[in-house]
Amino acid sequence: MSISSFKTLFAVAALAIGLLPGIDNIIFAQPAPSGTVSSAKTKTGSVTYFIVPREGFDLDIFTKETGETGDFAGAAQRCADKKRRLVFAMNGAKCDKNLKPLGLLIKGLTKYKDFVRPDANVFTSIGQSAVFAVDHNNIVSIIPAKNFKEANDLSNYQLAVQSGTMLINKAFLNRDIIKVAEKQMYNGIGLKQNGDIVLAVTEGKMNLREFALFFEEMNCRDAMLLDAGANCQWYAPGRPKNPGKPGQIIVVTKK
Repeated sequence: MSISSFKTLFAVAALAIGLLPGIDNIIFAQPAPSGTVSSAKTKTGSVTYFIVPREGFDLDIFTKETGETGDFAGAAQRCADKKRRLVFAMNGAKCDKNLKPLGLLIKGLTKYKDFVRPDANVFTSIGQSAVFAVDHNNIVSIIPAKNFKEANDLSNYQLAVQSGTMLINKAFLNRDIIKVAEKQMYNGIGLKQNGDIVLAVTEGKMNLREFALFFEEMNCRDAMLLDAGANCQWYAPGRPKNPGKPGQIIVVTKK
């Protein structure tokens, strides 16, 4: 029996005996090939996502601090100027009203914003923030803020962005998100069991728990929320779309 089938069987059984209230929002996402823009239907909407394989693709963050942001078309042109082919992009982490990062931002050998301690509640009131990080050996991690060691972070990471909240940690769903009744547009990032990265954006407003369940159904052992609201947009070649005002753009290029 597959992991997905087992999850579904367990959910149905648990619902029957009342162990999992609200399980009616469970998602049945169909696996899609890595390296392609895909869509998964949820109970109340859909999610557009892109699986970044461990080989053959690069992931980067364009940020206002390095003069690389603007809009998605501009990001695509910047990639083309560097002989890199952009295949997918979406807005990055939460920013302030001036489009400056709220939390840790590292790119290359520069730290553009310091780490924000877990108890600051800058990002969310439901659980702690998290850090998406790539070390100098290209090992990718999604780390709860309470476990992130900020000392020597420049020597440890070549790319890092902090936002919130943690949706899944070590394959366990964040139960605090059940408290969020409001529906919003969301985007986030997950890390699959095999090391592939999942970038996802909701198409329209959705319950946060339902969005988290998408990552669970995609077999992500860790996942975090990046942003919420109208700025949650994505882009791929041939798909012009209003990008809102992203302070950061996560860019995937094909080698």
